[in-house]
Amino acid sequence: MKRIILFVGCYLIMLSAIGQELSLSLNHIALSVKDVNATAQFYSSILGLQEITNRTKSEGIRWFSLQDGKELHLVSTIKEPVTINKAVHIALTTSNMDALIKKLVANNITYSDWPGTLNKVTVRADGILQIYFQDNNGYWIEVNSVAGDKNEEAMAKKDIAAMLDTLNATAGRAHFDAYFRLYANDAVFIGTDATEHWDKQAFMKFAKPYFDKGKAWNFTALTRNIYLDKSGSWGWFDELLNTQMKICRGSGVVVKVGNEWKIKQYVLSMTIPNGLVDSIIKLKAPEEDMLMKKILKKCTNFIKIKMIH
Repeated sequence: MKRIILFVGCYLIMLSAIGQELSLSLNHIALSVKDVNATAQFYSSILGLQEITNRTKSEGIRWFSLQDGKELHLVSTIKEPVTINKAVHIALTTSNMDALIKKLVANNITYSDWPGTLNKVTVRADGILQIYFQDNNGYWIEVNSVAGDKNEEAMAKKDIAAMLDTLNATAGRAHFDAYFRLYANDAVFIGTDATEHWDKQAFMKFAKPYFDKGKAWNFTALTRNIYLDKSGSWGWFDELLNTQMKICRGSGVVVKVGNEWKIKQYVLSMTIPNGLVDSIIKLKAPEEDMLMKKILKKCTNFIKIKMIH
C-alpha cells in the first residue's frame, strides 16, 4: 500500500511539473561581426551603450548593456558569412530623437524611414517616431521615440474624431444599429427642442421611424474641438455642423469603454445669428411661454410635496 501511495504521489508531482508553463524572457541579443573593436566603438560612441564585463572571458567577444538586465553581445569568433536585410534589426528606444538624429548626421551616418526614404522619419499609427540606420557591419538598427502623453493624446483625439465622423455617416445612411452602437448604454441625448431630453432607449424609440424610412439626419462637421481629461478615459467636444437646419452645434461628453470611444452625452443646438435673435424670440415666445408655465408649475408642486413630507 505504501508503495502504491508513493508511486501515485510521484506520478502527480511529475504531471504537475510537466504542466507548468515555460517562463522565458529576453536575456541578450548577439551579433556576428567582422571587427569586434570597430563595432564596439560604434555602439559605445554613436549610441552611447555602456560596455559591461564579458563573462565568457573569450577573445573576440564584447558585451554591452541594453538596460533592465538585457545585453548586446558582439561576437567576431565565427567567420561564416551573414545575410542581412532590414527585417532583421535591433529596436531601441530614445527619449531624445532630435539629439540622436543630429549625432548621426554629424558622423555621416544616413538614416531613413521604413520604406527607405533618406533623412525621413516614420510616424507610426500610434504616433511613435521611428528611424532606421545601419552599423559598420550593415546590421539594421531601429530607434523609436518614447511613448509620451502628447502621442497618446493625439491618438485619442484622432480616435474620437473618427468615431464622431462615423456617428454622422451612419445617421446619414440610416444605419440604425451602427449609429446607436456608438452611444454608451447610459447615454443621454439632448435635442434642439426644450422637451427633448432622452436616455438612450427613449432616443432610439424617437429615432426608429426616421431610420426605418431611410431618411435620418445628414450632418457633416464644419469645425471641431476635442478635449481630454488627464486620465485619458473621458473627454468632451464641440463642433459646428452643416445640417438641413443650416448650421447647428453638436457638443457632448465621450467615454472610453474598453478600447472604444462612445457618446456619454450629446447636445444638439441650433445656432442663431445675433442679428436675428429678436425676430426668433418673437416666433418662439408663445409656445415656449406656455412650456415655461408648465415647467414652473411642476417645480412648484414638487416643492410643495417635498415640504409636506
